[in-house]
Amino acid sequence: MTLRRHATYFPDNASLMIKHIADQDICPLHAHDFYEMVCVSSGSGMHVIDGISWPISRGSVFVVAPHEEHYFEKVEKLSLLNILIRPAFLTPPLLALLAEFAPEKQFMATHQTLVHSAFYTNQLNEELINELAHRPLMLETLLIQLAIFLQRGHISQIINNRVKEDSIIYLLNYLHHNYANDELSIDYLARKFNKSVLARVV
Repeated sequence: MTLRRHATYFPDNASLMIKHIADQDICPLHAHDFYEMVCVSSGSGMHVIDGISWPISRGSVFVVAPHEEHYFEKVEKLSLLNILIRPAFLTPPLLALLAEFAPEKQFMATHQTLVHSAFYTNQLNEELINELAHRPLMLETLLIQLAIFLQRGHISQIINNRVKEDSIIYLLNYLHHNYANDELSIDYLARKFNKSVLARVV
């Protein structure tokens, strides 16, 4: 198992890095000595972390903590947005936020959430490129805002608020995380999702 160290990925001893991976290949089991927040931009695959396989596709969001072992397999045109964070950069509020970011290892953000999250990633990029006043504080502020914004766009939270998302992928993701629910039935799903989605599935 390979340990990927921050010195390889963070130029000039930076605290934060943003990487766009246009075509993620299958990669072997590895870990990092830094945090990695991942948003899936397109494509699909399986993300295996702590020995558990998770299907991922556009909208999947997850955080890999330092020394957690993970890898990707069965990838198909998988594109990722990776935000790499050195542990020393993280303040107690940020650490607490990341700890509760994805208690089930991942969640599904809505299409609208992904589109609007680009504002925060673009602002983070601007701060990383330019030597502006109070840069560390601004980076921390933007990272907190991005993490909270993604969490608020968690599809299960939106479903609980009775907002309907007309996309099969959200239904499949909900089923993946709730298959053991004793109340699960077609009628139960119809109350949570647009019925036209169910019609296309069944």
